[in-house]
Amino acid sequence: MSRYIMDQKADNYALLAGMSQRGDWKSWLLYMLWAVEATGVLMTYDKINDLVARRSFPGTTII
Repeated sequence: MSRYIMDQKADNYALLAGMSQRGDWKSWLLYMLWAVEATGVLMTYDKINDLVARRSFPGTTII
């Protein structure tokens, strides 16, 4: 998840400021939930690509 947050650093800081200055927890929480979802999708995509790449080379072990 940290990769997503680092890529969206400006949004993260703006939402953290809104949370601490205005008590806007909802926007920050929705952002974090989106980060979890986006990270899960990205990790799944990476794993699928890894499996496809390994399948292209006979004799490799798929874990």
